[in-house]
Amino acid sequence: MDSETASGDTYFMQSAKESAFLFAKQIRKIAEKDVAILRMDIEINSTEYLDLNEVENRNHVVHLYQEVLADLLIDIRIKYPVNRSSRRKQMDGVVLEKLNQDALMNLPEVIIKDTYTRFSGILSNFTNGREIVILNPKVIKAIRLLNV
Repeated sequence: MDSETASGDTYFMQSAKESAFLFAKQIRKIAEKDVAILRMDIEINSTEYLDLNEVENRNHVVHLYQEVLADLLIDIRIKYPVNRSSRRKQMDGVVLEKLNQDALMNLPEVIIKDTYTRFSGILSNFTNGREIVILNPKVIKAIRLLNV
């Protein structure tokens, strides 16, 4: 999600490129010299993606979460190692995989969700990113390296 911020805008409303760079450096702890930002063009039709920003889709997935969450918390402790990512306690991807494995939900080729990532301790109720999970790499039509 590119906000095309102008000079002087607040720090937590940066462009998509700036957010990607900050995520790599601050969240993933990647050295600045090793950060590469890619732009991908994808092509999908309306039946091949799940937009979790749509209230009906979100509510359906939340209902399914509630059905499997207790058992899943036990599975996660057993199956997933403790590392930088698990300490963030972001379980959405794991829960979606479990729903798919248990045939409670058929995952489409692409899942989209607007999210908020905290940079430098600033909190907000406004999203500052769009996460896109691509389960079928065939939807990627082009990949370009952007200048950092």
